[in-house]
Amino acid sequence: MEMRLVDGPASMLDELADLRGTPHGDIWDRKNGTYFWRDGTELTLRQFAAAYEGGHYIAYHVVRNAARISTVWLGIDHSFGRSRKQIFETMVFLDRRVPRQVRRVWDERQWRYSTEVEALAGHDQIVLQVRQAWPSKVARRAERRRLQRTLRAQRRRL
Repeated sequence: MEMRLVDGPASMLDELADLRGTPHGDIWDRKNGTYFWRDGTELTLRQFAAAYEGGHYIAYHVVRNAARISTVWLGIDHSFGRSRKQIFETMVFLDRRVPRQVRRVWDERQWRYSTEVEALAGHDQIVLQVRQAWPSKVARRAERRRLQRTLRAQRRRL
């Protein structure tokens, strides 16, 4: 027995099927420069709906169990005609355990890309930058010890 919490279409494709025979039914099969496959080929809304249901993550990293960095295929051009089509996006999501100064800079930041190659390269670069911005406990302890030694040395001079 299948349970659904909400009545209605189970997927985007079911929604499109419901619109057949309506005045808007033909828009689902026209290409209008909005929907794109991962390689940049233009799609109809019907093709986009079928492709999007198959999954859209292309890269995902977890840093120190509290920072999640994901890169996804959006499929919809997010440049809105202002530049090259932007159909990939990388976002950073940080847990409350991450220090506030790091969260302020990085949490929910986003970058958009035109090609999958650019998106994967950008994803890797952002993973490295987040790791550098948020040093490990070992690195923080070493830095704290170095500062304590410096303070002790300064006190001795006084």
